[in-house]
Amino acid sequence: MDENQQPEAEQAVEEKPAVEESVEETAESEGPKNSGKAVTSLVLGIIAILLPGKIISGPLAIIFGLLGRKNIKAEPDQFKGAKLALIGIILGAIGLVIRLIMVANYMAKNAN
Repeated sequence: MDENQQPEAEQAVEEKPAVEESVEETAESEGPKNSGKAVTSLVLGIIAILLPGKIISGPLAIIFGLLGRKNIKAEPDQFKGAKLALIGIILGAIGLVIRLIMVANYMAKNAN
């Protein structure tokens, strides 16, 4: 083998950093991503509507929605999803009201 020639395995190892750099550039050029807190708020809001009596997802949806909107407002170049957070807040509030009505109804029936 010639001294100037490198085995194929060594050439492949040297080429990996170039591939990693192009992946990083692609990830940066995609733009802002949905805020995890906003998505969590939406999911918890949906759960609050579907299962209002089982868990306390309504208040959690409101909290995560507010935190998500704050996060999106602070870093709009990194995060998006303000509408998702708002919908999560609204659904969480509706689920919370339904939960409160259920508790009041339960207490009224058992008061006698």
